[in-house]
Amino acid sequence: HHDTMRLFVALNTLLFCRVFFPEVDTSLLLCGMISFYMAVSLFMKPPSVSTFYFFYTCVGIVLAYLLYSFINDSFNLIVFYGTFALMVVAFRLDTRWKWESKMSTRRKLMISTWNTASEGTIYGSLIIKAQPLLDFIEQQRKATGKKITITHCCLKCFGLVLRDNPTVNGRLVLGRYYPAETVDIGCLVNIETKRGPDLGLTKLTRADQRSLPDIASELQSAAELLRAGKDDNHNKQKPALGWLPTFLLEPVILLTGWLGSIGIAIPALGVKPFPFGTLYVTSIGMLGLDSAYVPFSPFSRVPLLITIGAVSMKPAVDELSGEVIAEKQLPLSLTVDHRFMDGAQGSRMLSDIKKILQSPEQYLLD
Repeated sequence: HHDTMRLFVALNTLLFCRVFFPEVDTSLLLCGMISFYMAVSLFMKPPSVSTFYFFYTCVGIVLAYLLYSFINDSFNLIVFYGTFALMVVAFRLDTRWKWESKMSTRRKLMISTWNTASEGTIYGSLIIKAQPLLDFIEQQRKATGKKITITHCCLKCFGLVLRDNPTVNGRLVLGRYYPAETVDIGCLVNIETKRGPDLGLTKLTRADQRSLPDIASELQSAAELLRAGKDDNHNKQKPALGWLPTFLLEPVILLTGWLGSIGIAIPALGVKPFPFGTLYVTSIGMLGLDSAYVPFSPFSRVPLLITIGAVSMKPAVDELSGEVIAEKQLPLSLTVDHRFMDGAQGSRMLSDIKKILQSPEQYLLD
């Protein structure tokens, strides 16, 4: 992660100066680095004095003190550090409350944690003949009275496939593979906030053992809580993350993500053990998209991502007659961590997904 390396480089630079140039005050050097960050931020979006009056007042205090110290030759580091710290706090408060942020918390996470791709990632796609699944869903809605959807059927299917592939249903911690005790799937939910579109997360536990009506009820309840702003874990995470500047988000998120991935809960921050399960799924069909390959977020620590596209009529070749026909198709897009599986195992898993979703009455009624 390049930003983490930059942080280490900065710390090593301070340590280097401390050891080899003891006459250089590393605290003043750190103040210079923070000043550079603030200067660049203000250069990119110059605020008016009336907008940033708290910050500019503190800047005036710092400059006045420096001028006073120069005239009277009475510079005091403690006083300087105190006024400088006050200026930094004022900068953070003014940028927090006076600038209209165009970044949701999700956007800040993306900026702070994603860098140039360097890991081994496999991308794949799968086309499902959708008519048998659509017929099955219609039958289940009538039989159960629940609004069963394609997403619910896919979650059950993915749970069954992960159950049969224990070398994928797990996590890597410090280079060692640990199989998960249960098959849990993270589901991303689109929500609207004051800062724009955002994503909420809910986890479906024991997905392989759940019935379709049970899956439908749990996801509907979780989505309603998230969209109403009443999900406790989500509400605990967002204020803390929203306050952090972007350059501090990566180390904080990577640390809390790693702690969550080894099963440690941090209730105050809304961090739950294994929050994403071993697979997370998002439905892009509701956005009108056929396919999209989702990148891994470093803090999720899952081996597999799947997006569910929109069902649409596509040309296809009839297997019996060889003629081109119109066919309803469901596209799935997959992003796979190559450390967990090779191409052969991935191919078998895709074949199993296709088999289950094209014969749902045989596999999804357990």
